[in-house]
Amino acid sequence: MKEISVLIPLLFLMISCSEDRTAEPEKEDTVETPFRPQNVLFIGNSHTRFNQGVDFYLKGFLDNLNLPYEPFIERSAFDGYTLDEHLENNSTTSILESKKWDIVVLQENTFKAANDKLGAKVAMENFKFAVTNNDTQLYLFLTWAYEDEPEMLSKIIETYEETGVLLKAKVVPVGVAFRDFKNANGETINLYNPDGVHPSIAGSFLAASMFYYAIYDEDPTKNDYTASLEEATADLLKQMAKEAIDAY
Repeated sequence: MKEISVLIPLLFLMISCSEDRTAEPEKEDTVETPFRPQNVLFIGNSHTRFNQGVDFYLKGFLDNLNLPYEPFIERSAFDGYTLDEHLENNSTTSILESKKWDIVVLQENTFKAANDKLGAKVAMENFKFAVTNNDTQLYLFLTWAYEDEPEMLSKIIETYEETGVLLKAKVVPVGVAFRDFKNANGETINLYNPDGVHPSIAGSFLAASMFYYAIYDEDPTKNDYTASLEEATADLLKQMAKEAIDAY
């Protein structure tokens, strides 16, 4: 009887050890590395280029981000240009072919986006075919209506949103933020240049804040970059940029 009482616990111990050996090892938790685009190209016209350029202010945000690499932000922007004209411009096509761009931002001529939806959509689609790197992501710079023609905005939104779906591109709704900011703050901070077409420095800064958030997934309100603006003004614009992207 004593032998049986000793063998039974020994048998359970052997079975337990056998199960431990056949059990699958626990998988280590993997942390997904965030997408950090290094090479970003803006293609547009004076809406992109004005006040040293949206790309200039985007660099300002990135300088405060302490990325583990040096971002390369470039632009090809000529006054009044349409995207069709860019496709026929050697300077633009050379820049487009010069690197494996992580992001290409397309900004169509505002008048064309509002009045020739089909032509604007075809031009943006042609740019998709002109990008040789299959990993390049397209972003669409949805611009604002002229200050004295706010009714343009609904047509501009249609053009960009429909094209965004068609090309699987991300739309950055800068024009929507212009409208909402003015509705909320009146004329306290004017986002327009005196000509009523181009952006003021505040307008360019707002656009850059939105691209910083949209491209790098970084909260602009947590970045202390202010460009040449008063801190309170910059903070208000960064908050609007965040809210506009979050709500879109």
